[in-house]
Amino acid sequence: MNMKKHFETATEKFEFTIPNRYSRKKVLEFIPKDPESTYSEGRVSELSMFGKSMNVKSITKSGLMLYSYDILDNQITAKIKWEDVELGNTLDK
Repeated sequence: MNMKKHFETATEKFEFTIPNRYSRKKVLEFIPKDPESTYSEGRVSELSMFGKSMNVKSITKSGLMLYSYDILDNQITAKIKWEDVELGNTLDK
């Protein structure tokens, strides 16, 4: 499956799993851009009670480019590589 296309064409939110530090996995949720809104951006949220989220800057051939801002308004960027993505919640696998 082409991960880039899956994320680009998503119309509903879905879960995916990525490796985390210390050889653990983390489940995230992808929320696609609202096609009705000119200001909406896609975002990725952590699935937890106080989950953090980041906005999707771009969907590239190598992965998702994300950004957010810290409390001093400094931009923070991150990248999720396609080879690290497992669709769905695969924590128990």
